Amino acid sequence: MPTDNSTPNRWLYGVLAKNKIDTIKKYREKGFYATSVHINNNIYSIFGNKNNLKGVSEFINHFVALPCGWWLSSNDINKIEW
Repeated sequence: MPTDNSTPNRWLYGVLAKNKIDTIKKYREKGFYATSVHINNNIYSIFGNKNNLKGVSEFINHFVALPCGWWLSSNDINKIEW
């Protein structure tokens, strides 16, 4: 939540998709660089933890990040199917 002394830097909008891969492909075909942005933090080697974290893994398996920054024009936004 922005405060009086902050300027938010909104650059993506997260959605949950039934089929993450198909959703990313669909948006990329329309010229939007949809991505999954992050991976589960626990799989980085520094943590030495490859455990399956059910809730985290389920979220990552469905999370898609759509761009929503200043660089999108009104025409671009109208191409997005919600």
